[in-house]
Amino acid sequence: MKGTSRLLATAAAVVGVAMTAGCGDDTTVETAATLGERTTLPEVAEACDDGDPTEPGVIEVTGELRDSNTTVNLEDCVVHLGSGADVTLNNVTVTGGILNLHDRDTDRARNVVRLQRVTFDSRAVLIELNDADDEFRAERLEATVAEGWSLQVAETDDDANEGGSVRLVSSTVLATGTDAPVTVTASEHSGTVELVNTTLDTRGLLLVTAADCSARIRGNALDCSTDALVADVAGP
Repeated sequence: MKGTSRLLATAAAVVGVAMTAGCGDDTTVETAATLGERTTLPEVAEACDDGDPTEPGVIEVTGELRDSNTTVNLEDCVVHLGSGADVTLNNVTVTGGILNLHDRDTDRARNVVRLQRVTFDSRAVLIELNDADDEFRAERLEATVAEGWSLQVAETDDDANEGGSVRLVSSTVLATGTDAPVTVTASEHSGTVELVNTTLDTRGLLLVTAADCSARIRGNALDCSTDALVADVAGP
């Protein structure tokens, strides 16, 4: 397990570079649409299909992104969650390019992502929730991504590193690219990550950590807490 923990720790330095390619910068892309209380996945697809192959489409969700029993193809797409906006998806399939889902750094309002029986078959999925009270919950998630998966839930503004909660149950994330990373993280000081009957599979770099973290990776029980990783890297 020592080798696995060292791999998780060293992944942090390079995973950001590998996962942001092609996602664009929201300061240079005009917002394609701003929607009201409820947004559906077809509306996201329409807003992000802006016809420009060199930049991702952008949409701002001001209420709730909620959908069920549907299949949608998303081109490279940036979804901004507004203040207090949540995501609730049940029995849906998302295919296509790079999906970048994140809340506004300055909102300081709780965002919750709930996924039930959701399938991703995409180039990459990036989910970033930036407040200490934010939560990510998924059950029976199946994600197959060519270029990687990045899930970060923690307050990171103004040098803060606090909170965030992640729970994945009976889920699988498979990165098929040779160097494709898979990361699941919350705050190293006060965040929680729990993976229950969940598989993370990649030939690339793997990072799973939080202050309170437990997981089963590649058939092995793993204490992925920050204290355990620091002790493991330091060695005897």
